[in-house]
Amino acid sequence: MSLRIQWLTCALLLLGPARVMLAADAVRVVGLEGRVEPASRLPAVFGNREQGINLEMDGVTAQAASLRADLFQVAGGLAMPLAKDIHLQEALTFPNTSPQHLRVSIKFPDVKRRAEVLVRLTLIQNVPQANPIQLGDLLFEVFPASVTQELKDLFQPKPNGTAQVVVFGPGQKLRHFLTGLHVPFEDGGTDTPDRFDPNRLYFAELTTDANAGLKLRHVAVQ
Repeated sequence: MSLRIQWLTCALLLLGPARVMLAADAVRVVGLEGRVEPASRLPAVFGNREQGINLEMDGVTAQAASLRADLFQVAGGLAMPLAKDIHLQEALTFPNTSPQHLRVSIKFPDVKRRAEVLVRLTLIQNVPQANPIQLGDLLFEVFPASVTQELKDLFQPKPNGTAQVVVFGPGQKLRHFLTGLHVPFEDGGTDTPDRFDPNRLYFAELTTDANAGLKLRHVAVQ
């Protein structure tokens, strides 16, 4: 089977199985490891690592249900299956359609470079003749696990405890990324700083467009 045919087959798999109840926009990410993820951007996680994810379920009713996940790597309009039928939580009950919060843990696959991974969530009800309820798809940015330690080593605070990195500009993506890594930095605001310390690293995040790539400029200080 050619590579093109394999990718087309994977794309068809992403369309989902028949006889599945759809609950449109029934789930969304509200936080990762205690930090709030803005709705305007993809949550950033790391490969080969368990990631705690806070979810909000809305408009779903179910009894004695099991929450399952399928993982796909996304490239353009195609998707390649990575893992299937991951058991996240058992014996879940949603008595009414009001919003309810749930915390799950997913181990994302190891990646060599930045990748987009789609998580498809489904409720399997332990009730006779009950169809699975497809909650929806969540998209994540997955980064190599090695990035974590490399950035921590590079951006170690100064001996006096002062953050070595200063981030400024209108964008928020780098700020959330570094926060998720627990890398200390100073927020320089949206405008260019009036003064630059030659012993610190300055990064300007130039865009607030969530659909664009992360545009950074390292400001060299003589």
